[in-house]
Amino acid sequence: MAVWFITGTSRGLGHFLVKNLLDQGHQVVSLSRHSDIGIQHAQLLNVQVDLLNAESVQNAVQQTVARFGHIDYVVNNAGRGLLGAIEEASPEEISQVFDLNVNAVINVIQQVLPVLREQKSGVVINVSSLAGITGAQSWGVYSASKFAVEGLSEALAKEVGAFGIKVLIVEPGILRTEFLNDASLLVSKKQLDAYAETVGVARQQLSTNRNQQPGNPDLAAQYIIQHVENNLSTAGIAERLIVGADAKKFIHNKFLILEKQIQQNLKADFAIEYEEALT
Repeated sequence: MAVWFITGTSRGLGHFLVKNLLDQGHQVVSLSRHSDIGIQHAQLLNVQVDLLNAESVQNAVQQTVARFGHIDYVVNNAGRGLLGAIEEASPEEISQVFDLNVNAVINVIQQVLPVLREQKSGVVINVSSLAGITGAQSWGVYSASKFAVEGLSEALAKEVGAFGIKVLIVEPGILRTEFLNDASLLVSKKQLDAYAETVGVARQQLSTNRNQQPGNPDLAAQYIIQHVENNLSTAGIAERLIVGADAKKFIHNKFLILEKQIQQNLKADFAIEYEEALT
């Protein structure tokens, strides 16, 4: 069975991925800030890790290879949200989001790639969000970090395809996880009256929405595993997996808007003149 190397496993989607993979007989390496994620299994290696520390992640990679011999799937799942208007976000809050959502992803990728390149195989799975395709009101900084993950993944796929390494971007909708709880979510300390009717309403609804999100994380984990095992094609192009009806709806609407804008640009006189000048 395959060896899965997963970050952010103490709760949420990562926790359900671990449980389902172990149930299916896979070998799993759980990377978390905690050495114990509440699951005990002979096929599970729990590693307490600082995802922003290269030496810490490298140590986890070395432990994985020593225990299981190789790595098949790397899942960058750990993440943090920030609820607040872009104008309200402090430099410290922005840094916390980008550190975990972007810098930690880069760090993990850099530490696992030598192993995957030597194997000439492997899949890097970066968990993005529907907010990584369409900017979400009240979640601007979070959206920006997930847009970064999307661009990073696309470039990575082109860089490592020659080594037989594939890249998958997972774009979940709103899952019923602990993402809206204090451990995973920051709420901007600065709160401007100007945004009372938009971000202010989202803040007021936060306690009501916690643990009431529509998406089932257990089913989402099963869906991701099934797709990875059966539907990944060639290396060199980042593939996408949209998870959840809400994500499919919002992402589809985004591309309808893009298509309309592209057609409008193609019809513009200046665009035609510009294209002709390039030929």
